[in-house]
Amino acid sequence: MSHTPTCTLMACTDDNSLATKTGGCFPSKAMVTLENGHTRAVSELNPGDRVLTVDAAGKVVPSQVLLFLDKEEELRISFTVLETEDPQQRVELTAAHLIFVSDNNTDRMENFRPMFASRVRTGQFILVREVGSGQLRSSKIKAIYAAEDIGVYAPLTSHGTLLVNNVLASCYAVIEKHHWAHLAFAPLRLFHSLTSLLPAFHSGHGNATQENGIHWYSRCLYSLGKKVLDREKFHSL
Repeated sequence: MSHTPTCTLMACTDDNSLATKTGGCFPSKAMVTLENGHTRAVSELNPGDRVLTVDAAGKVVPSQVLLFLDKEEELRISFTVLETEDPQQRVELTAAHLIFVSDNNTDRMENFRPMFASRVRTGQFILVREVGSGQLRSSKIKAIYAAEDIGVYAPLTSHGTLLVNNVLASCYAVIEKHHWAHLAFAPLRLFHSLTSLLPAFHSGHGNATQENGIHWYSRCLYSLGKKVLDREKFHSL
């Protein structure tokens, strides 16, 4: 019989509507680049895979996929679509998902701030990895629109970020503070980092298929956050 974990201070809920409240996701067809240069759909990722992301200095680096914060293979929902000019890219993400945005054409990481996808506007800039050179460049957003797609996937990496369709995005959502979320998930990241060093545990669980649904830790954090943070801190959804 399956067991649903509970949190200190409150129980985690199993309300299916929670997916729309906490889910910050990409569609199943969204592509990531592995450390070896091959591309793979997020729906085909497994814990332990190493995907490309960007570190604090703006350098493209590999980062380990730890788990999925949300995973719904058959769910059909509306995504926010961002299209850029040069380099040309197209990325889909849920409205409450965080992406790094600047008002100016700059490649300096410190000038990019996390923003809900629903708040991004045309004329702003996001960071795109250029195909060929592999360099990270700012690219102006030329179009924003909504589109329905199938599957929702939210991989969590050790860096808390990843390049999706060569666009730099956060692994987090709902609260417009990437560093807060990264700190909140530190215990979970540490646990998975430590267990990955244990051969017996890793061989039995490292590539295990994660069940559909929101990860229990995400549900607990959302419930706790609603207790201690102002409503204004959360995406309106």
